[in-house]
Amino acid sequence: MNKKLIINYYNYTAFGLNIISLIFYILIVFNILIVATISSILYILTFLFNLGLIILNFRFVNRTDKLGGRWIKNFSWIYLVICFISILLIIMAQLGHFIAEAPPYFIDNIVLIIYSIIGYLLIYCFGIFICYYNIKNLKRNEAWNF
Repeated sequence: MNKKLIINYYNYTAFGLNIISLIFYILIVFNILIVATISSILYILTFLFNLGLIILNFRFVNRTDKLGGRWIKNFSWIYLVICFISILLIIMAQLGHFIAEAPPYFIDNIVLIIYSIIGYLLIYCFGIFICYYNIKNLKRNEAWNF
């Protein structure tokens, strides 16, 4: 099968999965248990798809192309750093909720909720951005090593 076609399908799948995961994460506000469960499963799938997309970017992007390839590779490195930071924020928020014995709307818990929201939104929004940038540069043959 054509490598360009595989990357094209993978980018569109990851793009759709990021958007659906973001929508389900926003729907958690309504506190429906099934939405929270689906959102958790989608988070894991989205995270793994995004890492797979980064691996494909490292494998097939032409680093010497100044217009597209270099930026795709740099955004891939930035995404890995953002994933690390956002996972630290999410873990810190979850541990803080576990350790804190304060009421739910106490100022410390509000800060922990903000950490959690920032962590999830960083992963989803930057994943959407990388997928969009890949799709935008997929038509340029100079940006890819096929």
